[in-house]
Amino acid sequence: MVIVFNPAAGNRRVHRLWRVLDILAANGVRCEVARTTGAGEARELAAAAAASGARQVVAAGGDGTIAEVASGLLGTGAALGVIPLGTANVLAHEYALPFAPRAVAAALAFGRTRPLWPGIAEDAAGGTRPFVQMLGIGFDAAVVHRLSPRPGEPGFSVVLFDRPGPWAALCYGAALPLGRLATAPGIRRLRARVVEVIGNRDLRAQTDGDPAAPAPRIIRDASCVLPLVVG
Repeated sequence: MVIVFNPAAGNRRVHRLWRVLDILAANGVRCEVARTTGAGEARELAAAAAASGARQVVAAGGDGTIAEVASGLLGTGAALGVIPLGTANVLAHEYALPFAPRAVAAALAFGRTRPLWPGIAEDAAGGTRPFVQMLGIGFDAAVVHRLSPRPGEPGFSVVLFDRPGPWAALCYGAALPLGRLATAPGIRRLRARVVEVIGNRDLRAQTDGDPAAPAPRIIRDASCVLPLVVG
């Protein structure tokens, strides 16, 4: 088992990692820890671990680290494990993954998986960027955290805001904490297998909570499923 660790996590969260490692070691599970030193390195470390024969690669960090590790594992057959050390931990909450060190260690040791189906964002130049939770363009951040489904099957839940402008954004923002966003006027939710983005190419975009540049032109399913360790 290879654990890709983002040392940017705070001391309290890092303590959770060491507790997990201690429990795994006490139960005879061999672990190798690979620390990241910059953006994008988690993907490279994960891909290298899978190429070296690791059957499970664990992302120890926040949602950005998880997304990078997942990107490196896509198509390798290696399972993705998670030690949630981030602030939001959206994917861990969506899949009801454990947070307590003993429960996390037990889940990783047992290794039961369920499918996680990533998406691929393709820009106009042909560059691609995998994502495992969300992709948003424009006013989306709070919405995707509240409405995003578990990505266990192909396809996307597309949320469209038909009413532009600051007043509409304020109304949508007010509806969100009241649980009324899905029924607010000007909101459309669709299911899609492929999404094409047309029009303004200067819009900001994000994938899994990290800035994505340039904005995607095509959004499609990945070619294969990613096994996610759930315990």
